[in-house]
Amino acid sequence: MSGSHSENEIRDAVENVFLGVAENPLLHEELAQYITGHFSIESGRHLGYGVGPRGSPRLKKALASFFDAEFRAHEPVKDDEILIFPGVISLLDSLTWSICDEGEGIIVPLPYYTGFQPAVKERSRGVLIPASFQSLDGYHGLDDIFEPEMNRRALENALAKASQGGVRARAVLLSNPHNPIGRCYPKETLQEIARFCGHHGLHLVSDEIFAQSVYETPLVDATPFTSILSLDLIGCIDRHLVHVAYGMSKDFCANGFRLAALHSRNEGLLVAVTSICVFSWAPYITQDIWAGILEDREFSVTFAARNRQLLREHYSIMTQFFDVHKIRYYQKT
Repeated sequence: MSGSHSENEIRDAVENVFLGVAENPLLHEELAQYITGHFSIESGRHLGYGVGPRGSPRLKKALASFFDAEFRAHEPVKDDEILIFPGVISLLDSLTWSICDEGEGIIVPLPYYTGFQPAVKERSRGVLIPASFQSLDGYHGLDDIFEPEMNRRALENALAKASQGGVRARAVLLSNPHNPIGRCYPKETLQEIARFCGHHGLHLVSDEIFAQSVYETPLVDATPFTSILSLDLIGCIDRHLVHVAYGMSKDFCANGFRLAALHSRNEGLLVAVTSICVFSWAPYITQDIWAGILEDREFSVTFAARNRQLLREHYSIMTQFFDVHKIRYYQKT
């Protein structure tokens, strides 16, 4: 039997290449080797209940330092402003439960990450309110999604339509860097969104899980990542209405660890979320592994740089393939 196959045979064998799962295996081996060499189970520490479902004090301390250094927090992050969850979807579900009554909504700009739907709707019975840009006068394409004025108009329209339909909006949920577009919001746009939320008394939730996966390419003049934590938002929004979601899945190539962190300076909200943390209790074993990685600054900084390098190289491979086969794609990712 011949070892070669025709294009039709290959096409029949592989009808679709699924690109809908954001799982990054590029550094799985390196991460596994590091964990194996630097971590061991401590029976007294890892096999009991620990200090409860709010999260490991060690991990929260490590994350506070990480946010200060890597997200360039405008105001120092405190350990007690952080809660730990088994993944960002679990985090957003708990946040929706605490912010919204049943039937109230969260505004999400289109297009959005499909995981936001179950996070908002399934358990918490919240309403996901899409903010459309395509219906706006002057819309020309995906670049407009990151413009300050276009965001204000899209959010105002979404808020008005929700109100007309009897749905009270309680928050705006962003993904920055954007998922699925893969571009970062400019500082000016984040400030405009914060002003909108502040004016209407809405919470602003920024999902920043891809924060350290931003890389430069020679083809695109990309906007650098700006964390909402890094901005001075005085005059835009009450600091107690701003919340950040982060996780281990993307930047640390560890989707299977199911670890995420919520940062908020709203003590009342943290108390509300804590009241249901027993349903979203992350294992102390995995929390200690993440803490150890963050504490090892030499490794974590090198790991992040290597991850960006490999992402850039594979982006180049993919876009060259698309160019050769005349497949259209958005070049700002």
